[in-house]
Amino acid sequence: MRFDVVTIFPSMFDRVFDQGVVGKARQAKLGSSTLLNFQIHNLRDYTETKHQIVDDAPFGGGGGLIFKMEPLVKALRAIRDPNVKSRSILMSPRGRVLTHEIAQELCTS
Repeated sequence: MRFDVVTIFPSMFDRVFDQGVVGKARQAKLGSSTLLNFQIHNLRDYTETKHQIVDDAPFGGGGGLIFKMEPLVKALRAIRDPNVKSRSILMSPRGRVLTHEIAQELCTS
């Protein structure tokens, strides 16, 4: 199973994905390939600005920052293989909590 992670902190994931159950699953083999494969993508690589800016202020005002749409769309288009059936899941603080049941549902659908 392959997971592509788009982040502005790519080095943070190296250690996380090598530890515990996830680390063991990454080392496990299923035939000639690994059971679990993570590809980490730096969102800043998909910007065209000099300073690789990927965030902006919320349109309606208020605190916090949001990602600009252009780098996200470029990253997803570059990552996605049109010949492979796949799904994109974008995490959001306003979304549903990702539970074990939801993860199982995503794996089987």
